[in-house]
Amino acid sequence: MTQTSTEPQAGRSTDLLKSSIKFFHIVLMVTAAAAPLVVVSTYIPISVAYGAGIAVPITYAATTLVLVIFTIGFAQMAKRITSAGAFYTFTAQGLGR
Repeated sequence: MTQTSTEPQAGRSTDLLKSSIKFFHIVLMVTAAAAPLVVVSTYIPISVAYGAGIAVPITYAATTLVLVIFTIGFAQMAKRITSAGAFYTFTAQGLGR
């Protein structure tokens, strides 16, 4: 069995590049990660077709609110967590692991 070293090679940095991800990139990444909310918006045309009335704009407002809150939290975590691993790392840090 061979052992692999977890130590960085000489001359290589394991640090992330500072300011390499801009706020707009984070917003796009969070929007993509929130794909399950698309399921909610799939039912909006069905609601309109069956005459749900006020439920349609309320569904849009609720979905937008959830996305905004999720995006703000994700962006704030991105400022504080400097290790690689994206969503898994954020989830592990959020759960205190």
